[in-house]
Amino acid sequence: MIVAITGANGHIGNNLCRVFIKKGYSVKALINRNDYALKGLNLIKIKGSLSDIEALKNLVKDADYVIHTAAAISIGALNKEYLWKVNVEGTENLLKVCLKNPPKKFIHFSSIHALNTFSNSDEINENTPLANQNALLYDQSKAEAERKVLQAVSKGLDAVILNPTSVIGINDYEPSLLGQTIIKIAKNKLPFLIPGGYNWVDVRDVVDATLNALEKGRTGERYILSGEWKSLKEINRYIASIAKNRKPVIIPVFLAYLALPFISIAAKLSRKNPLFTKNSLKIVNRKLPPINNNKAKNELSFNPRNAEQCFKDASKWFKENNFI
Repeated sequence: MIVAITGANGHIGNNLCRVFIKKGYSVKALINRNDYALKGLNLIKIKGSLSDIEALKNLVKDADYVIHTAAAISIGALNKEYLWKVNVEGTENLLKVCLKNPPKKFIHFSSIHALNTFSNSDEINENTPLANQNALLYDQSKAEAERKVLQAVSKGLDAVILNPTSVIGINDYEPSLLGQTIIKIAKNKLPFLIPGGYNWVDVRDVVDATLNALEKGRTGERYILSGEWKSLKEINRYIASIAKNRKPVIIPVFLAYLALPFISIAAKLSRKNPLFTKNSLKIVNRKLPPINNNKAKNELSFNPRNAEQCFKDASKWFKENNFI
């Protein structure tokens, strides 16, 4: 069996590559910028981006399964043009290639942010409407990408959509935005935290659900892969148990907003991602309605770990690999 993976060097992507290789699959990996996370792995590397049609044709050729994880992830630092080029147009390019050379299954990685999480409903589930024009730009781009997938389904593509919450865990070589936050907390480079939190899911559980989706996922269906909601204060305690960091000060949200201009200037001067943005403050300061993942549990045998184990294992991996 041959599986083709976009975003193969990313957090979810490289974990998928490792598991598929262990299971005896031949893996074709689309590499855009670098392949640091894939060093030493026995796979076929295809250089190119989601805008490179020839690279996409080469990737999809002879593939039994195509898994689309590549995306531009933004908490407010990327503009709409770039988000649309990668998340919407890039997805559309890949879908067009797959419709001409259909795999047995197409797995599209969306996000919980593709849904209208700011609705007043009692819970978020697979029937929650997609994010609208009032949502953050990243949310809008992921919602539009889902629409493109469903259009391809109507044309005959056997596709399944997965919507994870915030993914954490091992083999985070890039590292991801959340991985960078864990490292900053562990190295005492995050001077303060704010009240609030988020729903966190382990990358290993996401990978397991993906493998099950190849056989069990129903065409055109969406599956929410959520874990457990925990506050930033609790997360710091889990990281501290591994990294022995000091305890950051918890400050009111309004003070964090006042610091935004200075954080932005510091990020530009250092050419690094900002510690936080207006959008990230908005996300973690608002507790989402309960997220229902029963559909993924029942149909994909999804069995998420608790958040404490996720963060401790992730922190341990970062420590063992000299990130902290």
